[in-house]
Amino acid sequence: MTDKAFRIGIFDFEMTNLHADFGYALCGVIKNYHSDEVQVLRVDQCQQDTPKCACGLRHWDDLPLAVKLRDTLQEYQIIVSWNGLQFDIPFLNSRLLLGGEKGITSAFFGKARHKDLLQIARKSLATHSKRLDSVAKFFEFDNQKTPLEPKLWVAAAGGCSVSLDSIVEHCIADVLVLEEAFEKMKNLLDIAW
Repeated sequence: MTDKAFRIGIFDFEMTNLHADFGYALCGVIKNYHSDEVQVLRVDQCQQDTPKCACGLRHWDDLPLAVKLRDTLQEYQIIVSWNGLQFDIPFLNSRLLLGGEKGITSAFFGKARHKDLLQIARKSLATHSKRLDSVAKFFEFDNQKTPLEPKLWVAAAGGCSVSLDSIVEHCIADVLVLEEAFEKMKNLLDIAW
């Protein structure tokens, strides 16, 4: 059996904060491993209304985005992330449960076989840092992570679609780097290809 026998989704999410009680989801990118198909899901495209609070900033409701991210991930047999087990999925679950939705369960992980490449890097690589950026530079991937100014995060959180565009492009770049990391490291995974 080869990796082509599995539907593999490589994903990354971008949030406004590291903690779900202080932030919300901005976007998610999920790439089908054996194709050029890239799904971009954005908070501003997953809702009808974007009300403004008293201070004039837009208040995004990320629940429709969180539901779409969950449902899209569940279409894959294997999902691949970098720190997804410690950050992306717990953040997503927090936002889903807050909105009264079902979270991604451990049964889903068993079915989908979530492969968090950060955990593999921690066990199997001796690079000076286990950050995706460091691993990408070490292996000289064609794709590299992109820098992103903190002010863009603040502006996107406040409802600026132009800033959100930049964050989405950053997220797409992360997924392309992650795909190369998966290609390089997949023989370290416990999958019977």
